[in-house]
Amino acid sequence: MSEKQKRQNAVDFARGSVRYEGFVLCPETELLFQQYINEEIANHKLNALIIDLATNASTKIDEGALAANRIRELAENPIQGNFDEAHLCETHWRIFQDMPHHKPGQYRPPEPEGMIRYKNRALEDGTMPYHVWYATRNEIDSSLAKTLSTFSSIKELTELDKEQFAEELAKLYAALDYYHPFSEGNSRTLRSFTQQLAMAAGFDLDWNAKDANRKLRDELYVARDREVTEKRFPGLRNGDFSEDTQRTFMMLYKQKREVRSLQQIIADATRKISS
Repeated sequence: MSEKQKRQNAVDFARGSVRYEGFVLCPETELLFQQYINEEIANHKLNALIIDLATNASTKIDEGALAANRIRELAENPIQGNFDEAHLCETHWRIFQDMPHHKPGQYRPPEPEGMIRYKNRALEDGTMPYHVWYATRNEIDSSLAKTLSTFSSIKELTELDKEQFAEELAKLYAALDYYHPFSEGNSRTLRSFTQQLAMAAGFDLDWNAKDANRKLRDELYVARDREVTEKRFPGLRNGDFSEDTQRTFMMLYKQKREVRSLQQIIADATRKISS
């Protein structure tokens, strides 16, 4: 693959990754990315120019460009790690290093006593918003590292076919999404982390990122939120909803529209790399 194509692929993935979060890159950023793809500017120059745009009030650049640039850089220069807890935190740091207010590489603080972390999910199709409940900081500290350490080794993953790999990766993604360890940027971090894990195992995981339209964004969120909700409320899959309205909202959405599972989304976005 040519250097130009490598740069193009990295930029496409980065643009799509932030597009999943609703960010649309400004014309100034797109121009710089194109100059980079055309090999008119080097990586260090691109970084400096993007940061300059972000600190120049007249350009009104948002964090999408800062994150996209670092996601692009990470795609081209992956972390040489073991896909453990330190690797996950380093991924977050690499993406958000230019945004100190997001506490790059650091887990979110503990919740106040009696509080549980949740997010109000408002889908772009106008469906009734619902809550997604995540792990407590105590769960993160006690279980996240173990989840990563007990995940299949890269060698074991290389021996799987595409469907088997998608099944394994969906389990890991769902667990890490449930932990939601960072205050901001969990989704962008997980997309880069899992893409590079897939690459190390001999798979290309596209995430359909460059075509992240409204329908695909909603579909991915619903698939992820189902998995997270089932981890938060283990009886959900068996219809044991008790009195929690969260589970009721999720079931209403299930009845309204069928979407692919997280495993199927990953399988559809994955191909085995020829050896």
